Parts: sequence; structure tokens; C-alpha cells
Amino acid sequence: IDMDLLYWSRHFRNMPGEGDLPVIDFMRAVAATGYDGPLSLEIFNDQFRGGSPKSIAMDGRRSLIYLMDQVRRAEPGIAIDPPEMPDRIGVSGIEF
Repeated sequence: IDMDLLYWSRHFRNMPGEGDLPVIDFMRAVAATGYDGPLSLEIFNDQFRGGSPKSIAMDGRRSLIYLMDQVRRAEPGIAIDPPEMPDRIGVSGIEF
């Protein structure tokens, strides 16, 4: 497919492990440095934009749990755990 890289990167991103990037190997290398800080997802995808934010957040968290489980299986001494989902405390605004 001949597609502009910027367009592709803004509309067709996936959860970790769903694409071609070897994220398990990448996270093994990151964890081997001793990093145990936060993990973040930056997912731009038209389906996600139209979906439920809570559902997308839960799917993202599940993908991080699966990713780190695979890292632990490959390197049993490594442990980076995604944080728990925060409690909902209210709505601060609505944007249309």
C-alpha cells in the first residue's frame, strides 16, 4: 500500500503487540536497563476515536498486561506492572 507516512501514523496505530514492531523484545531491553517507571500508550486510530474512552482504556491496559506477561515469560526476573485503572471521580467537562 502506497500511503503517506504521516497519514498512516495518525490513523492506523494499534495496541502493543498487534503490529509488526517487536514490542516484547523492545520492552525486554528497556526493563533490562532497570527502568521501572510508568508505561504510556499513544494510540491514534479512527476506530478508537469513535469508541468508548473507558473501553479503549481497558483494552489498552489489557494489552500492557499481556505485553508484560510475555516479557516476564522470556525474562522471569523482570517485572514492570501497569498501574490499576483509576476510580472514576466525576466529569470535568464535555467537548463536542
